Amino acid sequence: MDPRAFKLLEDLSTREKIEKFGNSALKINGLDNIQIGTGDEAAPLYISNKDAAALKIPEQDPDDTETNVSHTTLWLRLVTVQFEEQYKWRFTDGGERKFTAEMEDTDFLNQVLNGDINLSANDALKCRIREEQEISSGGLTKTVYVEEVLEYKRGDQQLRLI
Repeated sequence: MDPRAFKLLEDLSTREKIEKFGNSALKINGLDNIQIGTGDEAAPLYISNKDAAALKIPEQDPDDTETNVSHTTLWLRLVTVQFEEQYKWRFTDGGERKFTAEMEDTDFLNQVLNGDINLSANDALKCRIREEQEISSGGLTKTVYVEEVLEYKRGDQQLRLI
């Protein structure tokens, strides 16, 4: 097999597109097969209705997934605060990239929702963070959770002139 073709077959995104294309095309009434390539080529590829099952992506073994969990304590600066559960908060840790995290500290969140703490730009939170990194045949993902807010520091405030 051509190594380039093998590399494409290993790519999940490519396999999903091939499966979708094949299933869509082979459902057209009156279409018996698909030819990939031109008649001038030495061996164009023909796919018929009986080959449709071969286009299906094999089921992935759930045991093939590996998860790495790490805990750390960091100072985070607020970028965006979300009060609805399905949305994540956006932070920066002083690096160049911003990131999102799920707020799990319900005590801190309740203080914010009750107005006991008024959050604003440039505020900083010292947080205990949990990062869950997962690798599987589908790729690499990382989810960040704020387990607990340990300390809250208000950002610099503009002083009133008068």
